[in-house]
Amino acid sequence: MGLNFGQAARAAAIAWKQTTSVLPDAAKEPADLVRLDGRTMHGPFDFCLPPAETVANLLPEAASAIDRFAALGLAWPGGVGGGPNNQLLDTWVQCANALVPLTGDPERLALFLSQALRVGEVLPIENDWFVTFGWSGQADHLRDHGGATPPRGPAAGATAHAAVRFRSPEGSIEVALLSWFYAESFRDAVAEPPRKLAARVAQLQGVAAPNGPFLRAGVDLGPFLVEPFERLVHLHLLARGMEAAGELDAERVRVVMVAPSENLDLAQSITSAAQRHLGSTVPDVWRAALDPTEADRFVELDSACLVDPALDLTSAEFRARYADLQPKSTDLAPDLASGIGPGADEPDRSPSWDRRRRWG
Repeated sequence: MGLNFGQAARAAAIAWKQTTSVLPDAAKEPADLVRLDGRTMHGPFDFCLPPAETVANLLPEAASAIDRFAALGLAWPGGVGGGPNNQLLDTWVQCANALVPLTGDPERLALFLSQALRVGEVLPIENDWFVTFGWSGQADHLRDHGGATPPRGPAAGATAHAAVRFRSPEGSIEVALLSWFYAESFRDAVAEPPRKLAARVAQLQGVAAPNGPFLRAGVDLGPFLVEPFERLVHLHLLARGMEAAGELDAERVRVVMVAPSENLDLAQSITSAAQRHLGSTVPDVWRAALDPTEADRFVELDSACLVDPALDLTSAEFRARYADLQPKSTDLAPDLASGIGPGADEPDRSPSWDRRRRWG
């Protein structure tokens, strides 16, 4: 039996760690794993960095992520010593390694987003950056914080790993909320106890009510308050709240699920009959669950585009480190008009659009 994506990603990370020249020798030692909740899993493990070397988890071109996250008040989930988490497969680290170098590069950001959205030009969003991180909105849209401005990052309940503001080819201002996935699998995810789940359903239905239903008639919210759907629910409601409030002057706010098409364990994280009734993969199930008037608010973007040398979105070192993103039998050569992604009346031609059918 072959390796699943998580196992293959771990093997690729270990191989990179042993051969790269960007890690100091001290960082190449195995280490215990620090979990996202701060607990330690004793190893040592070759895919982890020693606690004193966690900053090296960021590629050289993304080293400014330490200062940028600090400026935003965004704590690294599972961070060690003020730096990021120490395992090489950390999702926040991959997001930072990919996007921090693009904070001042709107053209590359436009090309990245154009793998899933129609983008005319990328606009500054915060601190004169063209992408920001741990975005939770400028108001308590999900009513989790007593009306106060929510914190950055996972503590907010609803947070996007990254957010990008852009103008569409038609001239409207939009915001993309990026929910980033890497080697995760949620096939064993379990919902909250019934009483707690019922309370959360009632709260979120109250949040949704002023803007109308967001799920298709006959679809219950409860079965979707389990990962990975729960974060999509939260971001969808955040997007609607931002739009209603006119945050960032956005006329449309969309949720972008950034994930590798090779990670079939993630794609097939379907854990209930209610979910299976709607489809066989996470993106297809979630799209089918949404009200038809809301379905265009969700798109998926194959992170394999980040290692496509023809697109030139990332460094050679990024492509070497995350070589596991590369589809095993797909030509990555792009054929995109500058600044334009797939349109409503166009056939889906972009490489990521074709690859995502592996999930369906």
